[in-house]
Amino acid sequence: MNDTPYLLGADVEVVRRQSTLLLFSRRSGHSVRVSPLAMDLLPMLTTGSTFPELQSRLQRAHPRAADVGSKLVTFLTTLRDAGVLTDGTASAPRRAVARKIPLFNPDRLAQVAAWSLRKLLPGWSAIAVALIMTVAAVVAIAWLAQSGGLPRLRDMLEFLDWRGVLLFALIVVPIHEFAHALACRRVGVPVSSAGLILHGGFFPGPYVDTSEAYRLTNRWRRFVIPAAGPFVNLVFAGIVAAVLQFAAPPEQLVPILQGMLFACLLFVYFDTNPLTASDGAHCIEAWLDDELGRHYAFGRGQAVADRKNVRRYRMITLLHLLLSAALFWIWWQ
Repeated sequence: MNDTPYLLGADVEVVRRQSTLLLFSRRSGHSVRVSPLAMDLLPMLTTGSTFPELQSRLQRAHPRAADVGSKLVTFLTTLRDAGVLTDGTASAPRRAVARKIPLFNPDRLAQVAAWSLRKLLPGWSAIAVALIMTVAAVVAIAWLAQSGGLPRLRDMLEFLDWRGVLLFALIVVPIHEFAHALACRRVGVPVSSAGLILHGGFFPGPYVDTSEAYRLTNRWRRFVIPAAGPFVNLVFAGIVAAVLQFAAPPEQLVPILQGMLFACLLFVYFDTNPLTASDGAHCIEAWLDDELGRHYAFGRGQAVADRKNVRRYRMITLLHLLLSAALFWIWWQ
């Protein structure tokens, strides 16, 4: 490491959580959780300090800590990758930022909807209703599958009616995204914008900017924001399953509804997959109170990670994979 001073970016905001600090870059939109071992370094990083100075400070503060030098290298690299630190050699974060094309801001509409929802379902009643709807959706899907009304996965892949997928894209996806905005306003943070995001610079998808959620100190308030998306997918899957099971729709509508149900269920899986930057991964990170939980569990930075959180994240990922594999195998038969 060179003797160039390491310095926190001017756009970096320090947010105090219940037991940790969070560094958030308003420019990159990335955040990083600071461990108790590294909190002593923040005053030095605010004014600018060299690697030897930082290492000496850590060794004096934690004389029994093992391998301080390598942990410091990992810590500084993690901060730099998150875009919150500069060292005179590179001014931009290494982590790729997907290009966003803002189209409008749903904040005002979400604010009105959240106010109406709060009047209709105050306090814990909204959570109780959400849990009831979740259970009802699972029961409807299971009932349809048990009665033989849910086509096998192999048949769906071969005879998929794409009109159902189109309905999913036109109806469920916008409501899914608006649910994130509504959840933001329900827990008290604004929404910045909504539009299209180009994953990898090429693949378009919708987005709602919920980055202001980092200001919330309560992890459960942060949890409901990403959870709102998969909740919408599951509830719509339950509604379609109930229509197929109990409403006796016209024969020509059945394959369309089955295609819509297929898309809903498939996106429930993909949107809860902890291996990707999904809503499910953000839910786990909110519960662990660690915005880099997935990064630490499967990438770099484990030397400065909370080992208990790493184990918890990996265990949840394993359970998700096992449950998904079992459900897909049953659906395939």
